[in-house]
Amino acid sequence: MDRDSFKRYIKIKSLLKVDFKGYSIDKIVALDLIMLVYSGVNFSFKSCLFAFVRLDFSMIKELPLAKVLSTMGRYNRRKDYYEIFEFINNKLGDVYPVDLNDCKYSICFSGYNIVKAYRLIFKTPLPYLTTKEKLFLFVRVVHYYNCINALEKFSLETKYESYLAFSSVHPYEAIFTLYFQKRKVPTYSLQHGLYFIFQRDIPIDALAYENFISDFHFCWGAYTRDEFVSYGIAADRLLIGGYPRKAHFVRKSSPIKCSRCIIFLARHKYAESNFKLINMLEEYKKKNRDDNVQLYFKLHPTLDASLYEEKVKDVGVILMDNLTLTELLQSDKFDFSLAINTAAYYESYIYGVPSLRFSDDSFENGIGVRDDIFTSVEELSMQIKNLRQMDNLAIYNNEVEQKLDYIIGLNISNYPVIFNNTIVDLG
Repeated sequence: MDRDSFKRYIKIKSLLKVDFKGYSIDKIVALDLIMLVYSGVNFSFKSCLFAFVRLDFSMIKELPLAKVLSTMGRYNRRKDYYEIFEFINNKLGDVYPVDLNDCKYSICFSGYNIVKAYRLIFKTPLPYLTTKEKLFLFVRVVHYYNCINALEKFSLETKYESYLAFSSVHPYEAIFTLYFQKRKVPTYSLQHGLYFIFQRDIPIDALAYENFISDFHFCWGAYTRDEFVSYGIAADRLLIGGYPRKAHFVRKSSPIKCSRCIIFLARHKYAESNFKLINMLEEYKKKNRDDNVQLYFKLHPTLDASLYEEKVKDVGVILMDNLTLTELLQSDKFDFSLAINTAAYYESYIYGVPSLRFSDDSFENGIGVRDDIFTSVEELSMQIKNLRQMDNLAIYNNEVEQKLDYIIGLNISNYPVIFNNTIVDLG
């Protein structure tokens, strides 16, 4: 159960709360640790070589002066992430963006770092961890020590007034965040998905608030701010920036046909739920042979298309293009959508594509835009029928737009104003 895994993660993390040259190691290694606890490790002898490399930050020597330094972490170059990153950088103006994916690995050997990491991981009683898991953490910690040493050679505080991380809860950007905090330079972080506080089964996503590092965090809307405050994060550290994409609410002006549907499947962890929905859709089509609704599946980036192609061939087709969610939803090709545990649900509503959420009790749903959850074929049929029979589109449009303003900050664009007003002296 994820709640038990989360408690185990918290316990182990507390034992790694040590200082290395002014950096809190527990905050840097948090992602590796929670992934280890939740999913285990795929560790081999080759993995040990990671202890003898660091990210090469030599490109930083050539960085120009700017008011803000912003970084994009190493997130497999996800196109949707760059969409957010570039949108906000353009809003801020005097900012220099650095893509950490462009930093190569360089060889590094430090006996001091190896000894420090060995004492931390193998001399500290870490419950629940096997020797193999400890070895994994040891290698990661040595690597991060190497990266810290490399970054400490620079004086970035003389070039920049503040630092903006795409996600400060992840290792490399956590290192940059702590680097600037050590030098009393204000640090900020962005939201890249809908965050809320999980109460039941706690997924890895909880890292967003449990490993909160930056001085200030840009929330999309008031919903995430309210959720984080309820967790205990100070309200004055939570800034409502608005939805970080070029988007305006598309109001429905004609009846909803429900003839073409795009289905947003969840990430790999929820593959079982994905297959449950596919089976449900197959059953729906058999029971409603006169309903010629066409189904198109948009896979989450973590999914292996080959595992789904055979499964959906009798139900619909997989969209294999490289379009982002925004590009797909703006294409005017879809009447409605189905979603599983994804922020694509909210984005769908923005572009005038009503969305229905599948729930099978294996995950917690965030706040809803409407009463749009279904758990069975019968409920799905009823929801589709309700969409087709909706006659007061003015009420629908107003209710949806107000909800989206609160949840994701749809009509809010505060990044440049708030950013400039919150640059403070942290000394």
